[in-house]
Amino acid sequence: MKTRWKKIVNIFWKIYFFAYLIILIIFVIPDVPNKIYWPASIPIKMMDVVFCIINATGLFAYTYEKNIFKPVFWKVFFPVLLIWHFYLNVFVMPVTTPGNTTALGWIMIDLSIHSPLYIAIYLYAF
Repeated sequence: MKTRWKKIVNIFWKIYFFAYLIILIIFVIPDVPNKIYWPASIPIKMMDVVFCIINATGLFAYTYEKNIFKPVFWKVFFPVLLIWHFYLNVFVMPVTTPGNTTALGWIMIDLSIHSPLYIAIYLYAF
């Protein structure tokens, strides 16, 4: 039973990894030079892309059981990632995004996409 469960979990992580990459490539990276944002948010979006690339690297390392960077890097990066996403969703996205999406809406969207990522980075770090 444990072997079967481990296979299911491994398949989930692989599917999530590729879905995260697709979201990153389609929605996040091309969105940096978008003229809808106020000019001060472009450096913030560029930093977010850097965080997303590091996230994808950590998710890859966890999913495929690779050693990328030292464990202390991921232990430091995990709380920084949580603080960054909190800052981005509460203070930046509601101000820079057109439409009627509230901060709570952005937080819910972000949590639904990133919750497995937070779990993977945490498990990989600790």
